[in-house]
Amino acid sequence: MNQPKTYPVDYTDDFDDDIASIEKYFEKVGEWDLALNHPDRIKSCAETIGQLPRAWAVGASGQHERVMTDLPYRLVYSFDGKRVLMLRAKHTHRQHP
Repeated sequence: MNQPKTYPVDYTDDFDDDIASIEKYFEKVGEWDLALNHPDRIKSCAETIGQLPRAWAVGASGQHERVMTDLPYRLVYSFDGKRVLMLRAKHTHRQHP
């Protein structure tokens, strides 16, 4: 049986900035476990998108969006048939930029 292709996942500076902001927010409010845990879980979820990049719908932004089920974040990404490019990691209560 053939193994499904996994596509490389790359990150924009905006995505990395979003992750850093999430970490800083939880540090600021004194939630140290969440500051350490949330960024890792978001990145782990982003990496899995490379396995099935077309599985998530195109959202209001015109890009693919994966809403995480265990955390209140929406991962916005593009897929060009060769690689996944992670664009943003936004809390589900925030509007698109």
